Amino acid sequence: MKTKGIKITDLNYDGVKGAEKGKILVSGSAEERQGLLGFINLLKNEFGEENVLSPVSNLLNEKNASFSLTIFNIK
Repeated sequence: MKTKGIKITDLNYDGVKGAEKGKILVSGSAEERQGLLGFINLLKNEFGEENVLSPVSNLLNEKNASFSLTIFNIK
């Protein structure tokens, strides 16, 4: 799958000093659902499927969709 048309508008790392792992919060927009699915799959391949949370609501719009997702267990 391709990740064409993905625009990240916000990227935040949430971690506690001294904690072993944190999380990254990603928000943005996707021109098309297929591009967003490709982006999500790319993240799952990189960080592990169990560590990427993407709500179903991210996939409701076929075009011009806003999205937010969380990547857990970031070292």
